Amino acid sequence: MALVGAMPEALRATRAGARSSMSMLQVLPDPTLRWLIAGSAGMAAGLFAAGAPRVITTLGMAPVVAMGAAIALRPAGRDVTNLVDG
Repeated sequence: MALVGAMPEALRATRAGARSSMSMLQVLPDPTLRWLIAGSAGMAAGLFAAGAPRVITTLGMAPVVAMGAAIALRPAGRDVTNLVDG
């Protein structure tokens, strides 16, 4: 039962960490994000080609999705250097 009681706080901490990570990714320049995406996608493709389990291959794609979302959800026309502070 202690696990169930800790779930709300764990979810809040996870959500706060995800928002912080997204903000940090959004301030990176597009070329840097694209290189990181290419490297992560290459790693996931290598895992797939090597016959790694599907769960491992899917987890290898998680950074690609996160960085792609950072680019897609970046505010248009806004100075992204101020996202970390506010």
